[in-house]
Amino acid sequence: MGIGRLLEEEMKAKRRIEEARAEAERIVKEAEERARALRDPREVERRIREYVEKQEALMKEEAKRVEERLRELAQRIRGMPDEKIEELADRIVEEVLGIGRASG
Repeated sequence: MGIGRLLEEEMKAKRRIEEARAEAERIVKEAEERARALRDPREVERRIREYVEKQEALMKEEAKRVEERLRELAQRIRGMPDEKIEELADRIVEEVLGIGRASG
Protein backbone atom coordinates (compact mmCIF):
# COMPACT_ATOMS: atom_id res chain seq x y z
CA MET A 1 0.00 0.00 0.00
CA GLY A 2 1.41 3.35 -0.99
CA ILE A 3 1.89 6.46 1.15
CA GLY A 4 -0.83 8.26 -0.83
CA ARG A 5 -3.33 5.54 -0.04
CA LEU A 6 -2.38 5.57 3.66
CA LEU A 7 -2.80 9.36 3.80
CA GLU A 8 -6.17 9.07 2.10
CA GLU A 9 -7.34 6.41 4.59
CA GLU A 10 -6.03 8.50 7.49
CA MET A 11 -8.04 11.52 6.23
CA LYS A 12 -11.17 9.39 5.90
CA ALA A 13 -10.68 8.08 9.44
CA LYS A 14 -10.19 11.62 10.78
CA ARG A 15 -13.41 12.77 9.03
CA ARG A 16 -15.33 9.86 10.53
CA ILE A 17 -13.91 10.65 13.96
CA GLU A 18 -14.92 14.31 13.61
CA GLU A 19 -18.40 13.34 12.43
CA ALA A 20 -18.76 10.96 15.36
CA ARG A 21 -17.50 13.62 17.79
CA ALA A 22 -19.98 16.17 16.36
CA GLU A 23 -22.82 13.65 16.66
CA ALA A 24 -21.80 12.82 20.23
CA GLU A 25 -21.73 16.53 21.10
CA ARG A 26 -25.17 17.00 19.57
CA ILE A 27 -26.53 14.06 21.57
CA VAL A 28 -24.98 15.34 24.80
CA LYS A 29 -26.33 18.85 24.19
CA GLU A 30 -29.80 17.46 23.48
CA ALA A 31 -29.67 15.37 26.65
CA GLU A 32 -28.56 18.35 28.73
CA GLU A 33 -31.39 20.49 27.33
CA ARG A 34 -33.89 17.75 28.07
CA ALA A 35 -32.54 17.31 31.60
CA ARG A 36 -32.75 21.06 32.15
CA ALA A 37 -36.35 21.06 30.91
CA LEU A 38 -37.23 18.17 33.19
CA ARG A 39 -35.85 20.05 36.18
CA ASP A 40 -37.78 23.20 35.27
CA PRO A 41 -40.85 23.32 37.57
CA ARG A 42 -42.89 25.10 34.89
CA GLU A 43 -42.15 22.31 32.41
CA VAL A 44 -43.01 19.66 35.00
CA GLU A 45 -46.25 21.46 35.80
CA ARG A 46 -47.09 21.78 32.09
CA ARG A 47 -46.49 18.09 31.49
CA ILE A 48 -48.55 17.10 34.54
CA ARG A 49 -51.40 19.39 33.49
CA GLU A 50 -51.28 17.93 29.97
CA TYR A 51 -51.37 14.39 31.36
CA VAL A 52 -54.27 15.15 33.72
CA GLU A 53 -56.28 16.79 30.93
CA LYS A 54 -55.71 13.79 28.69
CA GLN A 55 -56.78 11.38 31.45
CA GLU A 56 -59.88 13.47 32.22
CA ALA A 57 -60.89 13.34 28.56
CA LEU A 58 -60.43 9.55 28.53
CA MET A 59 -62.48 9.18 31.73
CA LYS A 60 -65.28 11.34 30.32
CA GLU A 61 -65.41 9.18 27.20
CA GLU A 62 -65.50 6.02 29.30
CA ALA A 63 -68.22 7.51 31.54
CA LYS A 64 -70.33 8.27 28.45
CA ARG A 65 -69.94 4.68 27.22
CA VAL A 66 -70.86 3.25 30.64
CA GLU A 67 -73.84 5.59 30.93
CA GLU A 68 -75.09 4.54 27.49
CA ARG A 69 -74.73 0.84 28.36
CA LEU A 70 -76.64 1.39 31.61
CA ARG A 71 -79.39 3.31 29.81
CA GLU A 72 -79.75 0.44 27.33
CA LEU A 73 -79.84 -2.08 30.17
CA ALA A 74 -82.43 -0.02 32.07
CA GLN A 75 -84.54 0.19 28.92
CA ARG A 76 -84.39 -3.59 28.51
CA ILE A 77 -85.37 -4.08 32.16
CA ARG A 78 -88.30 -1.64 31.83
CA GLY A 79 -89.53 -3.71 28.90
CA MET A 80 -89.55 -6.95 30.89
CA PRO A 81 -92.78 -8.29 32.39
CA ASP A 82 -93.01 -7.94 36.18
CA GLU A 83 -93.10 -11.71 36.59
CA LYS A 84 -89.76 -12.08 34.82
CA ILE A 85 -88.19 -9.39 37.02
CA GLU A 86 -89.51 -11.16 40.15
CA GLU A 87 -88.10 -14.46 38.88
CA LEU A 88 -84.68 -12.90 38.27
CA ALA A 89 -84.74 -11.17 41.68
CA ASP A 90 -85.52 -14.51 43.35
CA ARG A 91 -82.60 -16.15 41.52
CA ILE A 92 -80.21 -13.40 42.55
CA VAL A 93 -81.24 -13.56 46.21
CA GLU A 94 -80.94 -17.33 46.14
CA GLU A 95 -77.47 -17.28 44.55
CA VAL A 96 -76.09 -14.43 46.65
CA LEU A 97 -77.62 -15.28 50.00
CA GLY A 98 -78.22 -18.95 49.48
CA ILE A 99 -81.84 -18.71 50.58
CA GLY A 100 -85.18 -18.84 48.78
CA ARG A 101 -87.44 -15.80 48.74
CA ALA A 102 -91.11 -16.03 49.56
CA SER A 103 -93.20 -15.21 46.51
CA GLY A 104 -95.78 -12.59 47.11
